[in-house]
Amino acid sequence: MNKYITITIITLSVLLTGVQQSFSQGNVHVPLGKGIDFHTFLITNGIRDDNIFNTEGFGFPPSEKADRAAAGNSPSLNETKDEILSITPGILVSYPHGWLEADRWDITNGIIRDYSVAQPIEKGLTFRAGYAPELRYYDDNAGENVQRHRGDTTLGYKFGNGLDISFKDRYIDTDSPASQDTDVRIPNKNNLASLSISIPFFFEKLKTELHYSNEEVEFEQVSKADRGVANRNESIVGAKLSSALISWLPKMYFELKYDFGQNNFEEDRNKNEELINSDSHFHDIRGGITWQGTGKTSITFDAGFRNRDYNVTTAEDFKGFVTSLSANIEDIIVPLPSIFRFKLDNLNISAGRRQIEASFTQNFIEAENEINSSFTETNEIKMRLRKDIPGFLFVDEISFSPKASYNRTRNSGKVVVGTEIDPSGFVRRRDEIWEAGAAVQFVLNKYSAFEIRYDHRDRDSNNDAEDNRVNLLTFGVGFSY
Repeated sequence: MNKYITITIITLSVLLTGVQQSFSQGNVHVPLGKGIDFHTFLITNGIRDDNIFNTEGFGFPPSEKADRAAAGNSPSLNETKDEILSITPGILVSYPHGWLEADRWDITNGIIRDYSVAQPIEKGLTFRAGYAPELRYYDDNAGENVQRHRGDTTLGYKFGNGLDISFKDRYIDTDSPASQDTDVRIPNKNNLASLSISIPFFFEKLKTELHYSNEEVEFEQVSKADRGVANRNESIVGAKLSSALISWLPKMYFELKYDFGQNNFEEDRNKNEELINSDSHFHDIRGGITWQGTGKTSITFDAGFRNRDYNVTTAEDFKGFVTSLSANIEDIIVPLPSIFRFKLDNLNISAGRRQIEASFTQNFIEAENEINSSFTETNEIKMRLRKDIPGFLFVDEISFSPKASYNRTRNSGKVVVGTEIDPSGFVRRRDEIWEAGAAVQFVLNKYSAFEIRYDHRDRDSNNDAEDNRVNLLTFGVGFSY
């Protein structure tokens, strides 16, 4: 039945082409007299995946496979390659007319594209709602065929005096791994709702933001007897103070943030009555700065301390330094000799140290292989570049986008691993994850584009069973109406 629903949406996306043109001219109005925009799109990807189950061994060169076999490690573990067809139709509705515009094509991810504010709204109502299912068909492994769903809603109101209210909701139904500590694909649903209220500047220099979020995570587990073990709910309430203290830096804001959160599991024991989960709460306080440059250029940095306490005394608490950096910079002149000098259209960097729940790993590894796991500590850095060049013939623009990332994680729980350091004991699992890739996108016009992308990921863990390498080659095409 789900396939027929998706086919129906594909048909509607095409049929709405002409209808959307009428809407975009403002022929449809709401009581406030401003038009509603309908955006529809269809994205299709052909994917070559050399390790669809993310298992150990595949992709290792022959010499390394021989070394692993000599050391008693499996050089091959159910490695499976396949070709995948991904089809994603979608629809997005926004109000008022002209508020949003397509930012850039996001073909390979096969999700609702990012839209940016084309006309800032100083006062009044703004609304956006989108839905996009994805059908994935495996050529040789039909049992892996899956349908994913994603929906996004944003509702906001600006009162015109600096008082803003915004509500957001994001729903995802997928089989993608739910956290960084595992590559296992088990269906899960995630719904994240948030509410924020921005209060006007007091004393001309201080602005306050109050926020609340609630996240529901539900796993569809293999056995009904296990259902509910990993399901959890996390709620966060907090405040942020922003101050522009330096008059000659009008776009520089100093910030102080505080969050209090609670994480509750639906059940704390598995079907064998073994204690594997623990509810917890945390306090997170940070200070930082935000700089808003011209256009979409912005830099945000914060650092602070997080204290997460678990109710179960045998679970390890997290008390430590946390930080984050996010930089999006446009139109950068690369400082090389004049003959080699060129301009980058975009540089995006993100980095940080954070603590995330390890609920997924706790519940899906054999009980004797894991003890008292509660969280994953992750340190990561990501970088993506984009260079645009004028097109030719029927191509309006060509974009080249390389990317790279490094992530080092530590699990709080102890696992049984067979390493040279400790062949028979318990050690904390540590992973190093390297990712690199590049994409070339050909924008035919404002309504269509196609893309070629290559992605590589290498996970190196002190738990050999978690090692894997994955290579993806993707050809994608997108149509927007």
